[in-house]
Amino acid sequence: MPHLKELHSQYKDQGLVLIGVHTMKGGSKAQDYVKAKGIDYPICVDSSGRTVRAFRADSFPDYYVIDRNGVLRYADLVNSHVDDVVKKLLAEPVPGGTPLSLLRAMVANQPEIAFQARMVEGSGGMDLDAALRQTFGEDEEGPWLEVESVMVDRKKVLPVRRHVVRMRADEDLTLMRHRIFVDGKLATDLVHEEGKLKGRLQGETVLRNVPAGLTHESGLLYHSRLFALGDQPIKSLTALLNSGRVSGKSAHLARLKADPERPGVTRISWDSGLGDATRILDFDAKGRLLGMTKLAVSKRVAPLEMVALEGEAASQVLKRLFSNER
Repeated sequence: MPHLKELHSQYKDQGLVLIGVHTMKGGSKAQDYVKAKGIDYPICVDSSGRTVRAFRADSFPDYYVIDRNGVLRYADLVNSHVDDVVKKLLAEPVPGGTPLSLLRAMVANQPEIAFQARMVEGSGGMDLDAALRQTFGEDEEGPWLEVESVMVDRKKVLPVRRHVVRMRADEDLTLMRHRIFVDGKLATDLVHEEGKLKGRLQGETVLRNVPAGLTHESGLLYHSRLFALGDQPIKSLTALLNSGRVSGKSAHLARLKADPERPGVTRISWDSGLGDATRILDFDAKGRLLGMTKLAVSKRVAPLEMVALEGEAASQVLKRLFSNER
């Protein structure tokens, strides 16, 4: 018993929960024993014997260890092994704390997003509707995340553009395939293989060495969401930048800060190493995208402002833009 008290004291702040189960034999004295020994974790009496039968306990004391997901991992454990088992299970990832868990939570929280978009002054003043749809799948190499976006110019000056980006669903967000359809016709089809993008870009063959995690805005968006939701976003951001995944000829510089004028809003800005644009993304405390602004540095990029819609306005845009897809 003293050893269990020490174990509880040492690991309770890391997630260890101890529950003592006393049989009916001597059960009437359990409460006095707990007080006398100063036991500060829960103790109960198995008055019906159902717990002993369910766990098939055949010696006393006996130990059964359940992991963070509620799965019984060790049964009929001898006292000398309890410490090692507790350390091992506490070292496992907390449910919901892995990159895949975070991505699934973000998608579940905002599976489809509708935007009111406009070109900012000096670029024609065109008004756009945009929508984003996110789905998960899995192949023999593991889970993937697919992001489909559609942008329609209400004035019909610009062609209808549809992007379908598939990424490996992990913290690297490695690009698997990126297709672009212009007015319904496939214009770009890029596949990431052996560290390179291979395929066709606007009808021209490409073969380039690029950091595949940020070769498209969908990857940038999801990296930003991971930053915004992380317990230590600045540390995670620094690690990502230093790892080389966002380095090289198309390096990006990211800045994360709270928006002083809007409490609870996190703003992340990305400056492209290619010098073409700065993208600013705003998220609420739950990682929901509120809007995005693209500020052009070069004449090759049109400045764009997008604001996420809600309620009936969002439903109408989503229905209209995705009605003819798939």
